[in-house]
Order: sequence, then structure tokens, then C-alpha cells
Amino acid sequence: MWEALLALPARERQAVALRYIGDLPVAEVAGVMGVAVGTVTAALHHARGRLAARLAPATTEDNDA
Repeated sequence: MWEALLALPARERQAVALRYIGDLPVAEVAGVMGVAVGTVTAALHHARGRLAARLAPATTEDNDA
């Protein structure tokens, strides 16, 4: 998981760390990062998508290749 987090773009990685590891509300994450709340929610959305794709278990089709 840490490898997947380190592969994220810096802004997404920072947002994920503050929100989910630091357990800060989105508004506080925005304040710490110096960006708008919408920027944080967008960064979290993109980061969750990237992490889901990277951490998804391999399918049997992937294993047959």
C-alpha cells in the first residue's frame, strides 16, 4: 500500500495523508494545503481511483497471461 501511495502525484498524496492518515476533515485539509475545498475533494477522488486500480487484485485472466 505504501508503494501505491508513493506513486501518487504529490498533491493527491498529501491530501490522502492528511485526510485518511491524519484524520482531518476536508476543510482542514484544504487549509493546511492552502487550496480550495473543491481542489481537495477532486484530489481525493482522483487518488482513490488511482489507488483502487493499483491495489485491485489480479483477475484470473491476468494470471493466465
